[in-house]
Amino acid sequence: MALLPNLVLGAKDSTGRDLVDVSVSVDGEALVKSLDGKSVTVDPGPHTFKFETAGAKAVSSTAVIREGEKTRVIAVVFDDMAGPAAGSASPTAAGGGHTIYPWLVVGAGVAAVGVGAVLIATAPSLPPNCDSSSVTCSKLVGESDADLATDKDRARSHDVRPIEGLTVGAIGLAVVVGGLLWHFLEPTSTHGRATTILSPWIAGTRGRASFLTSF
Repeated sequence: MALLPNLVLGAKDSTGRDLVDVSVSVDGEALVKSLDGKSVTVDPGPHTFKFETAGAKAVSSTAVIREGEKTRVIAVVFDDMAGPAAGSASPTAAGGGHTIYPWLVVGAGVAAVGVGAVLIATAPSLPPNCDSSSVTCSKLVGESDADLATDKDRARSHDVRPIEGLTVGAIGLAVVVGGLLWHFLEPTSTHGRATTILSPWIAGTRGRASFLTSF
């Protein structure tokens, strides 16, 4: 067993960064599924090592391994990788840039502001026989009970709908500000970072916000 050679396998991308998620086969047979820096034992003689990783063409290296040889390094470089180093996510997900999620939050906030504006704009005018300060409506001459009830509903909407619109709009504005702050303060790597999403919910004339936090 002492005469069996062992090797240390390695792989880098074009920037010189060590890769981990690389599988290696020797002479067509699987050797390792990932690179961890530990040595592996092979039989002496000529061998072809094939390195494979996601987003790049396989790279082969042929070497003659001598009997008793210890910790010889067999390393390759992936020059044609389509993205960041293997084992890391795309820039929009884990590093090298901002994610799209803050802008989705901003968009939801803008929509909430728009709903609030619509609620305010569509608030009915106060009927002439109703007093907003006393919250009462007097029955006009010849007016039916049904028409009086309609006037009361209009008077109630005249007072309540602008408040609801301002509330929903304020929530939307807060969501917009939160989304913008998230975008500008967002780290370029999400590893070990908690992510909080503030989302408005609009149902009829009511609005509320909910928080979703992930790690």
